[in-house]
Amino acid sequence: MGIRNKYSLLFFFLAALFFIKVNAQRTDVVILDNGDHITGEVKKLEYGMLTFKTDDAGTILIEWKKISKLSSINTYEVELIDGSINFGSLLESAKPKILIVGNELFRFEFVMDSVVMIHPIKNRFWTRIDGSVNIGFNYTKASSLAQMNFDANASYRARQYLGAASYSGTFTAQPEKDDTKRQDLNFSFSRMRKNKWFYITQLGFQQNSELGLILRTSLSAGTGRNTIQTNKNVLSFNSGLSANRELKEGLESAETNLEAYLQGSYTFFIYETPKSDISILYTIYPGITDWGRIRYDGSINLSQEIVKDFKITLSFKQDFDNQPAEGASKSDYNLVLSVGYTF
Repeated sequence: MGIRNKYSLLFFFLAALFFIKVNAQRTDVVILDNGDHITGEVKKLEYGMLTFKTDDAGTILIEWKKISKLSSINTYEVELIDGSINFGSLLESAKPKILIVGNELFRFEFVMDSVVMIHPIKNRFWTRIDGSVNIGFNYTKASSLAQMNFDANASYRARQYLGAASYSGTFTAQPEKDDTKRQDLNFSFSRMRKNKWFYITQLGFQQNSELGLILRTSLSAGTGRNTIQTNKNVLSFNSGLSANRELKEGLESAETNLEAYLQGSYTFFIYETPKSDISILYTIYPGITDWGRIRYDGSINLSQEIVKDFKITLSFKQDFDNQPAEGASKSDYNLVLSVGYTF
């Protein structure tokens, strides 16, 4: 056999392996209420929309309420409206509107209306990451005021764990005035428990020129619960203790404080294309060692999809401290229009 024939056989062998691998990844089946069958790969279910990857039509979104049956040999984390979490493959069901989660040892049947989230359990790190990036820039000719804003966030989900990171920065420049900046970098780690409860640990870094804050480093720990969790919205609260170390303008050394905190978040989605959502996050910090001090920070974001995976976002961000640095303002806020990409 000649060298050319050997390499030809090797090429066809590798091509066959690739063909088998690709087709093996597209074994999930969706059956719609109208009887249509779609073969592909289940990516996730969130906010009433199933993200489904196909070979012919690419990645598509299917309304959960229009699906009659769903099956997959892969392993998934399935969360119900009551907060309970189950792990297993999506077994074929003989009845419509019934989702079966299990394997060769066990199986559980659920009414599909009770399912709020489905996430694949994969070994690859990057397949578990979701996030977005937003960039905004404003310039006013009359005052020569320039403002740039950058936001980014990412989350990593595993079995009963959720890790998240976020950054928000606003930088303002104007002739004959000092440049100002507002930066927030936060990391969080959550351990999901039964009945929609969770433990959470957060690490944060903040700067705010308007409040006279050079740097605040904080570490907090608490517990919380998703009080509302449906295919359209999520309302969550958590509370605990927060220790921080602050360096303010006018002070030679940093101060250490212990605070309580109460954090609330709400997200509402309209996931039909074009997608839109509103998210609200506010945190209140009553002082413990610095009794009488109250501060809070928060944000409100309105997003609208303009083309697939690209969106326009209107954000309102606010900070308040009733005991800021000497000579600094007690509050700071900004309104930003930005464009972004989700992944």
